[in-house]
Amino acid sequence: MNKHVIECVLFRLAGNADLSAFLKAAEDVNGWVNQQPGFIARNLSCTAQGEWIEHIEWASMEDAQLAASKIGQTEATMPFMSAIDASSVIMRHAVLEVTA
Repeated sequence: MNKHVIECVLFRLAGNADLSAFLKAAEDVNGWVNQQPGFIARNLSCTAQGEWIEHIEWASMEDAQLAASKIGQTEATMPFMSAIDASSVIMRHAVLEVTA
């Protein structure tokens, strides 16, 4: 049985990023991610300290890795990606073992 995969990305915004523009760009990414093979769900949250957490559920590791390889090469995602401080990005993929 193929288990779902969770992609967790931690990051901070670039120093010159406009929060309103970033949130609009984050909403716009939903259109792109919804078209990716194996996409299940996406959530984006922010800690009180300004660290963003993107949590995406994929049908398989292959789906997650394919989308991760394409997101930086897609015009629709560029406003979102350019607002992120690339040096702060930590990305992990993990097999989903328990859900509620």
